[in-house]
Amino acid sequence: MLVGDNGIYLMSNGKPALKDPERTGNLVAYAFEADPQKKPDDWWHVKRAAFGGDDGAEFLAAKAIRNALEATKGGRFWLDVSPTRISSPYLAPPRRKRALA
Repeated sequence: MLVGDNGIYLMSNGKPALKDPERTGNLVAYAFEADPQKKPDDWWHVKRAAFGGDDGAEFLAAKAIRNALEATKGGRFWLDVSPTRISSPYLAPPRRKRALA
């Protein structure tokens, strides 16, 4: 799920929870622009622009995350988040070649 509270991050909502070996709590992947530890002066503004003033969570399909990871292989994984929409890159399925008659 994509969470907006003290930053913006992805975390699993699966059971058992994925524990973070370096911190207490669950393993999370912070958005580059909205990580309170790495962007202490900016994260709140980015979180507010994406999620508004309230905290929240959006449940994302595992397939959508997998598609975005495959599309950005070798690069930085990204999601475009606004108060009304979440989108991500994806690879279009390969086109089937038509047989010549």
